[in-house]
Order: sequence, then C-alpha cells, then structure tokens
Amino acid sequence: QFDPEILQLKQQLIKQKTQMKIAVKQAENSQIATISKLQQQLAQKDHIILQLQQASAMKKSKIEVLPELSQSLKYDQELDEASSKIINLQKQIDKFTEQQKLLAKEILQKDDSDDIIDQLIMHDMKQKEQLNALKKNNAQAVADMKDQRTQIEDASKMIEELQFIIQQNEENYNRIKQMLDEQQNLVHQDNQKILQVELQSQKTENMLLQEQIKDLQKQNSQLTYRIQELEREKTNIEAQMTLIELDATNQNEIENLKDQVQQLKKEKEEYELVTQKDKNRIQELLISMQRNLEVSQSIQTNTYENNEAMLMSRSQLIPQSSLELVTLTQDLVEQTQSSDVDDQAVREQLAAQRLKRKMKKSKQ
Repeated sequence: QFDPEILQLKQQLIKQKTQMKIAVKQAENSQIATISKLQQQLAQKDHIILQLQQASAMKKSKIEVLPELSQSLKYDQELDEASSKIINLQKQIDKFTEQQKLLAKEILQKDDSDDIIDQLIMHDMKQKEQLNALKKNNAQAVADMKDQRTQIEDASKMIEELQFIIQQNEENYNRIKQMLDEQQNLVHQDNQKILQVELQSQKTENMLLQEQIKDLQKQNSQLTYRIQELEREKTNIEAQMTLIELDATNQNEIENLKDQVQQLKKEKEEYELVTQKDKNRIQELLISMQRNLEVSQSIQTNTYENNEAMLMSRSQLIPQSSLELVTLTQDLVEQTQSSDVDDQAVREQLAAQRLKRKMKKSKQ
C-alpha cells in the first residue's frame, strides 16, 4: 500500500487532468465556431469575386468591339472614295452628253449620208452602253454608300451603348472594391481578437503544466530520498547478515534478516514504479507543451503581415516558459539518473563484500 501523501498527489493529478480535458474541449468548440465564421466570410468573398469576374468579362467584350469601331472608320474612308468616284462618273456623263450634242449639231450642218448616219447610230449605241454602265456603277455606289452609312450609324449606337456599359462597370468596380476593403477590415479585426484569446489560453495552459511539473519534481525528489534511505537500511541489514553468517548458530536470525531484506526490496520496487509513472507523466506533459508550441506557431503564421511583429513579441512568452519547463524536466531526469547511479554503487559494494567473505571462508 502507498502512503497517504502519494495517494493525495495522485488524486490531484487526476483532478488536474480532468480540468485540462475540459479546457481542451472548450478550445475545440471555440475553434469550430471560428472556422464556421471564416467559412461564411469566405463565401461572401467568393460572391464578390464572381461579380468582379462578370465585370471583367464585360470589359473584355468592350475590348472585342474595338475592331468594329476601327472597321467603321475604314467604312468612312471607303465612303469618301465612293463619293469621289460618283462625282467623276457624273463628270464623264456630262462630257458624253456634251459630245452627243456636238455630233448632232454637226449632222444637221452636213449632208445626209448613210455612212454618217450609221456612224452616228453606232456611236450613239456605244455612248448608251457606256452611259448604262456608268448609271449601273453609280447606283451600286449609292447602294454601297447607304449600306456604309447604316453600318456607321449602327456602330455609333453600339459605341454609345459600350460607353454606358463602361461607366456602369466602373461604378460597380468601385462599389465592389469598397465592399472588399470593408470586409477585409472586419476579418482583420476578428482575427486579432481570436488570436489574442488563443495566445492567452495557451499561456494559461502552459503555466498550469509548469506547476504540475514542479509538483511532480518535488514528489520525485521525495521518493528518491526515500529510496536512498531504504538502500542505507538494506546495506546495514546486509552488513549484519555478513556478521551473522559467520556464526552458524544464528541461522534463524539470518532468515529473518533475509525476509526483511526482501520486504525492503519489494518496497523499493514499489517506489521505483511510482517514480517511473511520474517520469511517464512528465513525458506526457512535455508532449502537450510541444503541441501548444506548434499551435502557437501556427497561429503566428496565419497572422496578417502588418501585425506580425506585435504577435511575435507576444508569442515569445510561450517559448520562454517552455524552455523553463524543459530545464526543470532535465533536472528531474538528472536527479533520477543520479539515484540510479547510487543504487549501482551500493550493489557493487555489496558484491565486493560477498566476494571477500567467500574468499575468507575458502581460506579457513
């Protein structure tokens, strides 16, 4: 059976472990709520990004219409060229008409002759063909001009519509940009509050772990001292057994002393078992401390760049306390190892005494 103090320490450890589980559960619930809130904000950002993509597509369509605008300018140039051709055709028609009048005048002044009449008829037919061709070309040019004017008017209307769409896109872009800036400021403020709460929680948990390790170190020191006392008692009993073994008449006393030695060994093993459990507990606490450090580093990494310096200065508190815990744990391990070395020295001393007794008996 263990001492009441050891049982009380075990009960305290169980109670502290329960409190730690409750604190971890609360932290998990807080993280779940935070993740849900961030997911909502992410959905809002996705909606805003979709609006920006739509605005970008409208701008792209505006850019694709620009070649049509350049085409309309080309139509203007072709329209001017067609107008010049029509004017030239009209001049040619007037010139042919004037020539026809001159020929008719010459016919009236000369004698009637079949050759002259035939020549006039042929010449008149050629002029009519040329005139019809000119009229046909003129009609085609007028039709082309009307089509080009219609296309120019359509292009002008399209340009006005595009200008109106561009203006609306710019207004929508400015409005969406303002919404994004406001949303980013809100997210930044929420992240700051969450980060402060997480850092404070990690700091509090590390302080509790540090106190637990100190208590375990104290308990382990007491157990180590008790083991050393048991070793001294064991050494004294074995020395007495050495003296008693020289006298064969005291065999019963030797058996009793052996039973006492076995009882002391059993008690020592129990204390060593408790000490080993404390070592395991310290190892678990160190692992928990390492996890807390990793969580703190993850929180520091997800912080906005403009607050990184402030967060790093706050988060330095946790690694400093963690270094103290590591130092305390190393001291505890060194003390335990030193007790193991003392046990080894005692065993070697007892073995040397037994060897001396055997050599003495063999000489006798």
